[in-house]
Amino acid sequence: MKHVVTALLLLIPLALLAQENPMVDNSVAALAKPFVPSGWKVIATAKGDLNKDAAEDIAVVIENTDKNNITADKDETSVSEALNTNPRHLLILFRDKSANGYTLAAKNESFVPPHDNPEIPCLTDPFVDAGGLEVVKGTLVVSTQIFWSCGSWSIENNSYTLRHQDGDFVLIGFDSHSSSRSTGEVTEVSINYLTKKKSTTAGGNMFDDEKDKPKTTWEKITVKKLLTLSDLDNITEIEY
Repeated sequence: MKHVVTALLLLIPLALLAQENPMVDNSVAALAKPFVPSGWKVIATAKGDLNKDAAEDIAVVIENTDKNNITADKDETSVSEALNTNPRHLLILFRDKSANGYTLAAKNESFVPPHDNPEIPCLTDPFVDAGGLEVVKGTLVVSTQIFWSCGSWSIENNSYTLRHQDGDFVLIGFDSHSSSRSTGEVTEVSINYLTKKKSTTAGGNMFDDEKDKPKTTWEKITVKKLLTLSDLDNITEIEY
């Protein structure tokens, strides 16, 4: 009996490790392995048909694990014990039925923000903590969050919707949800670059029902050119 209990105890850390990152589907990560460089790891996955060929494509975010990019934190305001500035890359892989495998359809090396920003040590991980990667109705949605543990009460959740067209991935939609942890005020912005329309919902409040009176206004916007995936980086500001 003692040996059985010991074996079970040894399995517990493995189970916890497997559940450590809910953003990763291990089966998808395995399919992407040939495209993941040595010294890198998969931190997010998504699957679905992205090029309308009835085959399941995959998207992954990978992160370098170079110890030289992990430095001891000397700022007491930081949310991390060490600052990890390792780069993250977004890979989009199309299913190749003829080769029974995948081909690299697109890659971006600067869109997904790193775990830490040395200039803002009290900023939580913009991607892993509350962001995400998913395929929705044939589009790829990349989400991030700006959450300050000091210096600001605001929380901003942003989602970028990318669609494959004309041989590239273009930004067709942007959604932002901003709130204040002190006042409860909520503002939402949604932009559709294809219809060239933007909605703004202001006046909401997540703390006070009496003050929670959101009102939505619509306006037309000018879109000279659709941004592509290669145009986006983690400091890109969407004008709205």
